[in-house]
Amino acid sequence: MPALVCALCSLPVLAGALSVQTELHRDQRRRMTPAGEKRFAELSSGEWDNSSLSGPGSRPEVCKPFVEFFLKWLDDHKEVQSMVEVSAGHWPSGWQRFVPWPQIDYTGIDLLESVIEADRDYVKQRGIADIGLHKMTFRKGDMLDDSTMPKADLLFTKDTIIHFPNADIAAFVNSTVIQCPPKYKYVMFVHDSRKRDKRNRDITRFGEFHGVNLLGAPFNYKAETIFQWRAKFDNKVRVVQLMDPAQYCHDF
Repeated sequence: MPALVCALCSLPVLAGALSVQTELHRDQRRRMTPAGEKRFAELSSGEWDNSSLSGPGSRPEVCKPFVEFFLKWLDDHKEVQSMVEVSAGHWPSGWQRFVPWPQIDYTGIDLLESVIEADRDYVKQRGIADIGLHKMTFRKGDMLDDSTMPKADLLFTKDTIIHFPNADIAAFVNSTVIQCPPKYKYVMFVHDSRKRDKRNRDITRFGEFHGVNLLGAPFNYKAETIFQWRAKFDNKVRVVQLMDPAQYCHDF
């Protein structure tokens, strides 16, 4: 009888953990579409920003407050010795090249082969020692396909899910972020998030834009907003939202 009572009491917790998956029709088989990949290739060819091919959000002057925060966060979390960035974006024109990186292992995942090749060439020319990282590798992958996502202490994604429809954001989180045992110790999201984005207005195609709040409906994820800043360049508010995947494993 006590075992039955415990099982019944755990049902609300289980239902809460699965609510996002049910509402957004969890489908781990969702993948980037050919049309979506084509659109991202167009945007990354200078349509977003000629000086920062991954978009204005990757401009060094836009990212400076975040970089200062991020380096302190890494220094405070020395258990983070490996990091996966998805999408890695265009390092030769992006914010990452000005970061005094700590000695951790870095893997950059990007959908576009042309971006991966440019990043590899950049590292080859500059050298890993000058960048500061311990190890660096880049590989092509689809963040909606968990099999292409390597394990690490930190999963980091910046200015990517703002171009994904809500169902695909949920598919990524539900298949890659929420795993038991956890695949990552921490998952850090960096993206635009305005007051009106609390409602998480949806978009219909990959490559369109919307701000995101992972704490609000229809996501309602166990995330914490740990930093925000307003960039002078475009006056946009950007936030850093952190998830601890182990919190979901504690529910079961």
